[in-house]
Amino acid sequence: MGWMRRGVYAAALPAEPLDIKDAAKPSVEHIERVDIPAPPSAPPTKRKGARRRTPVTEEELAIAAGGREPVDPDDLPFIPPESISKHDNLKDGLWIVVEDRVYDCTNFLDLHPGGPEVFHQFAGKQCTWQFWKWHSRKHLEPWEESLLIGYTYPVPPNPYPEPKRWIRTGSL
Repeated sequence: MGWMRRGVYAAALPAEPLDIKDAAKPSVEHIERVDIPAPPSAPPTKRKGARRRTPVTEEELAIAAGGREPVDPDDLPFIPPESISKHDNLKDGLWIVVEDRVYDCTNFLDLHPGGPEVFHQFAGKQCTWQFWKWHSRKHLEPWEESLLIGYTYPVPPNPYPEPKRWIRTGSL
């Protein structure tokens, strides 16, 4: 018999229990092939956001800015934390906080490769560890000038605790 690609082979157990003395000598009386159907493959999900684009076009930057003039990163306006929490919907705007910087992502929703859903979870909140989990500085740099609107202090708390990172210790 050759190798099989799919299927589970189950050994039939003997009718009577094995004696402990005979346990050292395993025996199988019958081997049977049991077919297990493959799970149906899920249809590909349609992404609502745009796919990753490189480089970012001037038109996309203008859309993301929403007609706002860029702010000077060295002289950012202060935005109180109470004001940030009010910007958690499309009507008032979707603002997020990464580190201590405030970004207006209202017009960026459809340009985000991950789709607009992620912004609704973090609108008006701090999302530093979630942002850096999925992005690097190179992802932020092209968009920062268009999205950055100010800084805040104290930074509002993140509503979701950061998971612990597991570090294996000991010998390999």
